[in-house]
Amino acid sequence: MNPGIEPDYKEATNILTAYLIPYNGNIYDSNAIQVDIHNRTVGYLSRSDAYSFRHKLTIKNLSSQITACCAIIIRDNRVTGESPSYDVKLDIEPLI
Repeated sequence: MNPGIEPDYKEATNILTAYLIPYNGNIYDSNAIQVDIHNRTVGYLSRSDAYSFRHKLTIKNLSSQITACCAIIIRDNRVTGESPSYDVKLDIEPLI
């Protein structure tokens, strides 16, 4: 059991590298930030987090820069008879 992970029904995998990719072509959100792990898109930052993250990149003159951070994938085992759900936790809080 990993410290900080809720007991019994959640499992964390190893620490992985996630890439935060400014996705300028997103027709729904011009500030979208795509999250890729092992060359697969696993999701996007929320609109508010993406806006804040892009703002920080712009301040540092890195507006189109792909950024790497540590990530863990957490498997939720509570669902029986269905595929489990997964959460991705990114280590970027100080940047947002």
